[in-house]
Amino acid sequence: MSSTSPQLDRHRPAGRWRRPVAVLATLLSVLIVATSTAGWALLHRVEGQVDRVDVFAELAHRPQASNGGTNFLLVGSDTREGISRRALRRLTAGSRRTAAGQRSDTVMLAHVSGAGDAVTLVSLPRDSVVEIPAHDSAAGERVPARRDKLNVAYAAGGPELTVRTVEHNTGVRIDHYVEVDFAGFVRLIDALGGVDVCLPTAVDDPLSGLDLPAGRSHVGGVQGLAYVRARAFDPTGDIGRIGRQQRFLATLVDQTLSRTTLLNPVRLRAVVDAALSAVRTDDDLHYGEMLELATRLRGADRGDLIFTTVPLADSNHFEPGLGSTVRWDEAAAQEMFAKLRADEPILEEAAKPKRAARKTDGGPPTVPPASIRVRALNAAGTPGLATQATEDLRAAGFAVATDPADAVGDPATETVVRFDPRWSKSVRTVRAALPAARFVEVAGLGETFEVLAGSSYDGVEDVTFAAQPSPTSQPDDPDRPASRVRSAADPVCG
Repeated sequence: MSSTSPQLDRHRPAGRWRRPVAVLATLLSVLIVATSTAGWALLHRVEGQVDRVDVFAELAHRPQASNGGTNFLLVGSDTREGISRRALRRLTAGSRRTAAGQRSDTVMLAHVSGAGDAVTLVSLPRDSVVEIPAHDSAAGERVPARRDKLNVAYAAGGPELTVRTVEHNTGVRIDHYVEVDFAGFVRLIDALGGVDVCLPTAVDDPLSGLDLPAGRSHVGGVQGLAYVRARAFDPTGDIGRIGRQQRFLATLVDQTLSRTTLLNPVRLRAVVDAALSAVRTDDDLHYGEMLELATRLRGADRGDLIFTTVPLADSNHFEPGLGSTVRWDEAAAQEMFAKLRADEPILEEAAKPKRAARKTDGGPPTVPPASIRVRALNAAGTPGLATQATEDLRAAGFAVATDPADAVGDPATETVVRFDPRWSKSVRTVRAALPAARFVEVAGLGETFEVLAGSSYDGVEDVTFAAQPSPTSQPDDPDRPASRVRSAADPVCG
């Protein structure tokens, strides 16, 4: 399915509705095109289009700078001010009267490693319970520090208080601040020629305007915006929406890196114009800084762009006076932030993506295949290999999670199984079914085992159990939900 966007009319805004997905789409597009010779010259000519905001001048008692890396705070706010009524109707975005006020819709921390070999993006849910530092109100009155939802910081003190709040709760020093309006996001997606998205079931959500069938769709800017802002139809609410945002960004990076963008001067100019005309940054993020970052990232590829979410203890925590909130797993979250400060990979698979799992699997299989979700990917480039592997796994009794697909990367000979180490019981069964495969631990991958079939793939073995397991038994009991990890190399329908 394909979707195109109507021409957006827009008043010059006094304030804007800015979404973090648009922010990151803009930032990454700018950095990516800057790695080409044509992009360098183009960015230098159009840099004056960027709006600036003074964020850091009045900040005091800040954390120490990260050890070599660069940290961006990507913020979206939900104000409709400055968007025409006609455009609001087209975007199914309510009105300035029905959506009055201004709060940050979502917040992301983006860490560019000092070596330029990775970009890590950590989503901070907008309903996270945090401590908002003491500050002065717009009327000049002193407001004491208090516990509140993260998105309240923007309403109470704009970009400056938002930066202070994030630094106070994470200990991560913010080097740059970026935001962008949603009209610019729509134009950016259209300039790229649209992007692919994937839904497990058909969705018709009048609140967001999202109307797409199940499976893969190619969407323009308007439906792309609906895809990343919709949450009413999703029982997981904002957490599910964050997952869609991360998938969308991964696909957008892949589209921006394509030859059809970088080698097309007309499209390249349209992408840069759409990005920079919509963005607002801190005073210090100028052409030279962007060029330095782009140069640092020249050696990075799609798999080096890592998406995750701050570790959570409870995604539906009742907080007196605040209602339903999101509560972080403080110990795990602070461990993650400490790694960002130290410019270290936040998760083991980011540091060693090809690390083989231990061969000591803890004993014979005990979990029936029917209790284990698997997904087959064609890593060899051989036509029909993923379909064959899917049929083999299904015939062996495994629960096949999604349709077969192609893996990203060069053709491989070896068959690799990627799995979350928390599913330590289930892996015994999968190892018995695929004894020739190499097993790779990927913390946070979740319950689905990914079988990347190489050219040496020769089928699935029958699994023998010492004692017949119960088909309804729970295979594993992970201690806590890990942060879901995704990279820009992951398939769209993954």
